[in-house]
Amino acid sequence: MGRTAALGLMMVFVVMVLIGCTAEADTIIVDDDGGSWADYDNIQDAVNNSTNGTVVRLFNGTYKELIDVNVSISLVGNGSGNTVINGEYRDDVIDIASDNVTIDKIMIINSRRPFIYGTGRGLDVSGSNFIITDSVLYNNGFGLYLAGENCSIINSSFVDNDRSGIYLSGCFNTTILNTTSIGNHESGLAIRSGCNWLNISMCNFSSNNGGGVNGSGVQNLTLDMSNCSDNGYEGIDLEGCEADLKNNTFNSNQENGIYIYNRGDSLTILANNTCKFNSKDGISSVSSLSHIFNNTCWENEQHGIDLQGSNYSVYDNSIGSNLGDGLVLEYCKWSNISGNVFIDDVIWLNGWTSSIETNTIDEWNTVQNRPVVFYKNESDITVPTDVGQVLLYNCTRFVIVGFHSVDAPSSVSVFYSDDITIMNNTRFSNGSTGIYVRLSSNVTVYNNSCNNNSRDGIHVWHSENLSLRRNICENNTENGIHIYYGDDTEVIDNDCYFNQVNGLYLRNADRCIIDSNRCNFNSEMGMYIDDHDMTIANNTCSFNIETGLRFEGRSMIENNTCNSNGENGFIGNFDDSEIYNNIGNSNGENGLYLAGADSNEIDDNRFNNNSLNGIHIYVSEENQIINNTCNSNIVNGILNTEDSESNLIQECKLSYNELNGLLIEKGRRNHIKMNICSKNSGSGIVIDNSEGNEVWDNICNSNIGNGIYVKKERKNRLKNNTCNFNQEAGISVSQTTSGSIIEGNCSGNRYNGIRAVSAVNLVIKNNTCNDNKKDGIQAFHLCDNVNVLRNICIGNHWNGIRLDWGPEDMEIRWNYLRSNKMHGISQYMTEEIVTEHNTVLENSMSGIYILKSTKGEISYNEIEGNEEYGIFLNQSDNLTIHNNNLEDNNGGAVQANSTNDENTWHNGTHGNYWSDYSGSDDNDDGIGDTPYLIDGVGNATDPYPLMDPVDNGAPETVPEFGKILIPISCFIIVYAVFRKRLIV
Repeated sequence: MGRTAALGLMMVFVVMVLIGCTAEADTIIVDDDGGSWADYDNIQDAVNNSTNGTVVRLFNGTYKELIDVNVSISLVGNGSGNTVINGEYRDDVIDIASDNVTIDKIMIINSRRPFIYGTGRGLDVSGSNFIITDSVLYNNGFGLYLAGENCSIINSSFVDNDRSGIYLSGCFNTTILNTTSIGNHESGLAIRSGCNWLNISMCNFSSNNGGGVNGSGVQNLTLDMSNCSDNGYEGIDLEGCEADLKNNTFNSNQENGIYIYNRGDSLTILANNTCKFNSKDGISSVSSLSHIFNNTCWENEQHGIDLQGSNYSVYDNSIGSNLGDGLVLEYCKWSNISGNVFIDDVIWLNGWTSSIETNTIDEWNTVQNRPVVFYKNESDITVPTDVGQVLLYNCTRFVIVGFHSVDAPSSVSVFYSDDITIMNNTRFSNGSTGIYVRLSSNVTVYNNSCNNNSRDGIHVWHSENLSLRRNICENNTENGIHIYYGDDTEVIDNDCYFNQVNGLYLRNADRCIIDSNRCNFNSEMGMYIDDHDMTIANNTCSFNIETGLRFEGRSMIENNTCNSNGENGFIGNFDDSEIYNNIGNSNGENGLYLAGADSNEIDDNRFNNNSLNGIHIYVSEENQIINNTCNSNIVNGILNTEDSESNLIQECKLSYNELNGLLIEKGRRNHIKMNICSKNSGSGIVIDNSEGNEVWDNICNSNIGNGIYVKKERKNRLKNNTCNFNQEAGISVSQTTSGSIIEGNCSGNRYNGIRAVSAVNLVIKNNTCNDNKKDGIQAFHLCDNVNVLRNICIGNHWNGIRLDWGPEDMEIRWNYLRSNKMHGISQYMTEEIVTEHNTVLENSMSGIYILKSTKGEISYNEIEGNEEYGIFLNQSDNLTIHNNNLEDNNGGAVQANSTNDENTWHNGTHGNYWSDYSGSDDNDDGIGDTPYLIDGVGNATDPYPLMDPVDNGAPETVPEFGKILIPISCFIIVYAVFRKRLIV
């Protein structure tokens, strides 16, 4: 007689026994409508008046009550769709504390309390010999919570309960037959420690948010002809259980179909089960003493069968088309693998000597109808080409060559072996790794195709002195080539395309040569190298989803091309490396990203057209970045940020970038020298919130922003920079705090030559600021202790030097200010300004113009030929003006103007030289006998006018052609150098 027929007869027998018992018992009738034929209109009264063996029959209706049962009775409804007991979200609907209770044909609902997850039980049973048949438990906390012995659950449904549909605790000898537990928020069936001798058959534990069946500490569990599919976790999850699972279906679960975790010697039998379409493994087991046979494990998203432990018997299973491996033996020992059929899958064997050598894998296993061969302790063999999979353990001088079958993929695994040659194989592609080398040496892998594997194309683990050449590793689920602890390995001239992780991944493998490989179109990186003393040269890593080449150890990186990657071309976290002649263009982020990388030489590279920066330096120190080209990037040519310090950035071409040529942000003591930072859409060089940087001999011309922009900085030195023809200022400084110095050439800019805003302790000296569209030099808004020394400001469209809105304690000395379209020197709302030894010539308005200012000194200046006044004091007071030479200003008329008489035009003994003074010096003391009258409404005078010009120490006259030829000649020189050196 078949198993199904036998179970059917058993079910009929159980039901007949129940009917027979019911017919002889006393009967109480309950009707919720209070019919005259009924004994009671509520169930609890009927129970309270029952004796052992009483049958309480429930007529059609909805009984809204909570029931306690302390007597051996039968509650029999008129069908689960007609007789409903509603707990109204208060607490347990039925509590049963007595033995020999039967529930039949009843629907039990709504035990859970509002807003309190999982509270209340539809049925809470602590008595033994409990039977439930043909009933439904819906929308409760737990459906059935059972803690009795010798119980039966037959032909019932447990649906949409907050926690488990059925929860068994401490049950012994329980039968669950033809029962459905679906849609529950946790597991369909939960079995806890102390539940022994459970027989579960023809049940459906599917579509639960948790697992189908979850059990721990169960002995003698049988699950037969049941369905555990479409669950949110495992189909069945057993820990510390002795189980017999046969003829079941475990499909489409969100984790494993079957998961077994037994650390003891509990025997588990898995036979004739179907495990398909699960999001992890079909069968996953960590245990011992398991028999796994005649199962079907197909199309799972990880492995067909994944085993850890010992003493497995795995035979006659059908395993195919899994995204991972067919059968995984992970550190398994003393296991017997026989007669399994693999389609598009293979065996993955992994572990130490004690585990690998104890396993038996015979040739009755097949891959695509070809045998699996496992060689142990052999040598001098050429492996036949008609096998499906090759496994070597402790072998020497093997040759594996010529696997060419198009319709029968193969794989090779090498363990603890030496002098192995794997070459000219064109079909190493399967449900695992194409070629796997573990704890071996002197292995040559040459001219193989390792494609479409569910792991890596080639995987090397703790091996050395390997040669991997001219292999094709494409479309693998993980890496094309993966080397982990593979010292002194050559990886040369391989193709690693379209892999779902990296093209080439090396980790903890030192002294390797990585040369002339092509690692393109991979889903993560082209190459990821976490090793030291590497030579990485002539590789192409382009069009990868993330980074082209990532390296994290001391290496020589030369002549590599990493273009059009989704993130960075190159990314490095390393020290003492040399990075030469690489190309990283058109990447989605940076051409080169350095993070925590110190003391490297980065020379002669090209990083252009990237979506962020050409080079990004992050928390990195003492790098030499020389003669690199970073043009046309969407943000900066080079970004040096976040405490990156003591880096040398020299002779780089940083032009046509959409933001800045070079940005130093939160950097210290960097040296920026001889770079070309021109024609950027932002500024040529930006120094932001940085300290102690040297910015020398750079060319920053024709930028849309400033030539050089410095803000929130301390003690930076800008020297001999050329900042011409920019759309804003040549050099702009704001919010400086201590000891910065600016020197350079800032001419032809559309804004100011040099602009300082809210600057403190700043020195602006030895600059040429000619032909700017606004001022030559401007100090604006609360500048304090700023010295403007020895600058040349010729032909600016506004003023030569302009001080505005609150500058204090400034010195303006030895400047040459000529032919500016407004004033030579202009001051507005200033205090304590010392203006000495300046040459102020031929400006279109006044030589020195001071408005609403106080407490300053103007002395020893050469003020000549200005079209308006030589000195004009407008609403200003407490100024001292003496020993200035004022010649031929204001067209020969009075050369000074003051709107009040609160200024002093002498130092107590000497006033100023006025070329139009007509008074006499009868005592020949060099002082005029009559005051010089100052224009204005304040009746101001110079009481001690000088008869002869003062030897004032002002700069000598610049030749007439200087105001035109100096900026033009600068432009010609800069443009010639720019055209010669700029590489796009």
